[in-house]
Amino acid sequence: MVALAGRGVAPGGVCNLRAARTATIRRGRRVERIEAEQLDAVGAAPILKQYLRENALVRPQVAAGVDDPVSAFEATADRYPVFLIRPVLAYHRVARRTEPVVCLHMGTGLVWGTVRMAAVTGVLALVLVGAGCAASEVPRESPAAVTPSSTAAEAEVKLVDVGNGRSVSATCWGSGSPAVIFLHGLIMQGDSDGWAHSPELQQRIAPETTYCEYERVNVGASSKVDGPFAVTDTVADLKGLIQGLGLASPVVLVGGSFGGLVAYTYAGTHPADVAGAVLLDPTLQSEDEIEKSLLPESMWLPYEAWEDTREQIDVLGAYPVAREALAGIPSVPGTIFVTESLEAPDPASAEAFRAGIRQMQADLIAHFDPSATITVDAPHAMLPIVPDEIAAAVIGMVDAAG
Repeated sequence: MVALAGRGVAPGGVCNLRAARTATIRRGRRVERIEAEQLDAVGAAPILKQYLRENALVRPQVAAGVDDPVSAFEATADRYPVFLIRPVLAYHRVARRTEPVVCLHMGTGLVWGTVRMAAVTGVLALVLVGAGCAASEVPRESPAAVTPSSTAAEAEVKLVDVGNGRSVSATCWGSGSPAVIFLHGLIMQGDSDGWAHSPELQQRIAPETTYCEYERVNVGASSKVDGPFAVTDTVADLKGLIQGLGLASPVVLVGGSFGGLVAYTYAGTHPADVAGAVLLDPTLQSEDEIEKSLLPESMWLPYEAWEDTREQIDVLGAYPVAREALAGIPSVPGTIFVTESLEAPDPASAEAFRAGIRQMQADLIAHFDPSATITVDAPHAMLPIVPDEIAAAVIGMVDAAG
């Protein structure tokens, strides 16, 4: 981040945001937790150009001019980090439509503005103008500093036929049984494929047993399908993946956010295939019902929410499928990681809403036996924050099954 006159570069904040992928933003009395992902040059360039068009004050700080083509901004985008950011909403798993937000450090404070760009929907964009970060400033030993793409490159990526005319891209490391499969959260429009991977888990679990990650349909090299895509088909794809990779059943599933819903829905649908499940602040089985009972209609998740996801998954249709699957979950170990704090969307019903979420979490994990609930001081995207705790739970489950 740079001062208005181009001096006083303070790259540490950018380095921290890039490594941790979460942050706290304070604007006056408002405090907000965010999840962040740095855009590549192609994604950053049009935002930078639009930002300069609407903010004459910062034009001297950017090498490209307001009338230059987007390609000129691509050429210098590495000097001006741009992050996609979302509010961390522990109660909700699908980002609402929001507008990009721009931030410029001017030596004594932060200046916030809004860039209205139809090309970026479902996310916020944070532009840290002129900020730099040398590679040596990020600790090499920090798992959060390892990008998913560089980690995935170390193993063979396979395109696996999962049946029904669909294929998914998968990568496995290590050896041994039971295998561990990571199920990523919803990939939103504008998200990179990196959100489908967890270098933190790969580094910790692959030395102990087989560890696999895969990209669901419409992500990465996996098949492209039209939406809305039913969660029953997502579960079928996971079944086809296990068979196509030749993994011995049962396996241990690790699911984050919506991937957690897929994990326990799979466990209830194919109980013989699952040796245990670790759920990371999962999408809960009755979030649709608590919304309708406690929130005004304007806050309900709309049916069209599937359009905001690259995966094109029918999110609303997934809830009744998940509820029905609960009864089929086998007597296998289950651990749920939950956030210490819960955001409530409506102050009028905040207490009842938080109580309802906690009860749903307890009801969900009670279907596993034995079960455990671990509360962590971390945001919804908790993997980069508490990877050791999560990996320990997974490896413990592997050892118990072995």
